[in-house]
This record gives sequence, C-alpha cells and structure tokens, in this order.
Amino acid sequence: MWFKPYGEATEEARANVPPKLEKDDWNCLVDLWSKQDYMNEKIGHSPNRIVLFDITRVQANGQAVNEPTHNALVASRNLTTQVNEGALQIS
Repeated sequence: MWFKPYGEATEEARANVPPKLEKDDWNCLVDLWSKQDYMNEKIGHSPNRIVLFDITRVQANGQAVNEPTHNALVASRNLTTQVNEGALQIS
C-alpha cells in the first residue's frame, strides 16, 4: 500500500513515490487524500468498502477499468441489492 490516510503516514507516503508517478503529482494526491473530508465532499458521506471499490475502479464513461473489475462490481452490486431488499442478511 502506497498511502495510508491521515496522521504521520502522509510524510512517509511523500517519501515513497510509486513507480511511474512524478513526485509533484504524488504530492498533490497525498494532499488531496489527506483531507479528512475528501470522500464526504466527493460523494456526500463516508463510503463503505463496496462504494469505495466502485468509485475507484469505474472510469468517467461509467465503464469498469477491466473485465475482472467489471465482474467484481456486478457481484458486489448484486449482493448490495439483495441486502437492501432484505433477501440477504449480513451478520
């Protein structure tokens, strides 16, 4: 994992620029992701893991980044629908 949000981890993240990424670009991402309200501003609430997976793996055109990701998104959306409809319970 390249980045753990909040606290002391930001300086550690800045020192460990991922491959194929410019240091300035990485620092901008660290700044953005370090804001505690980043996701609240983006989607209006703190996301659960499924929502975060969806947000980070769907392109601007609405398509998943690749076929395995598409399959995972379809499966997670189906499970979410079943839970919301009461057909499936998570304990």
